[in-house]
Amino acid sequence: MTNFTMYTYELKRDLMNFSKKISTGLSKSDSKFLMDMMFGISVSGSTLISEISRSLKENIKLGYTIERLCNHLSSFDENNLIMNNYFDECRNHFGDKPIVLFDDSDISKIYGKKFEDLDDVIDGSNKEKSITPGYHVCEAVALTKMEKQPISLYSKIYSCKSDNFISKNEYTMESIKTSEKVLGKRFIGVFDRGYDD
Repeated sequence: MTNFTMYTYELKRDLMNFSKKISTGLSKSDSKFLMDMMFGISVSGSTLISEISRSLKENIKLGYTIERLCNHLSSFDENNLIMNNYFDECRNHFGDKPIVLFDDSDISKIYGKKFEDLDDVIDGSNKEKSITPGYHVCEAVALTKMEKQPISLYSKIYSCKSDNFISKNEYTMESIKTSEKVLGKRFIGVFDRGYDD
């Protein structure tokens, strides 16, 4: 019989260890917030604050947990430190000449009407390649020596209609520079067919 309690314990322990590694240098409250968010997203399978709060199962009113997480999220400004810690952890998993996959994709929001900066994208998963409302995605992932799942190095969701949008090439160059920052100049880049221009 499968022992789900043991698997759950091991998953939580691995998540806590990973959280400690990427929160090195953060204050105690920021570290706890990061762990709560990671655990809540893992357990609930959702990025909604209300679902994350429910999955934490704190002995206080749900509204207080939601308010605490929202307040901390709005004032949280440690992304560079967390990303540097994440990249330091990632470097241990790559070989001498890793393969990095670059992809420019999309997220379709067919029924979306009120989303911020909703753009027109070509739905790549549709056979007719129809134009639907959605967002563009620029992604770079690297293959590892041992694991089957690639490790994300860069991920950006953007809209051509947002005020700070410059160009798609800007995000492509940013993804390449981030890969160089993590892996150095020695990696094999594999680009999706959308990059042939």
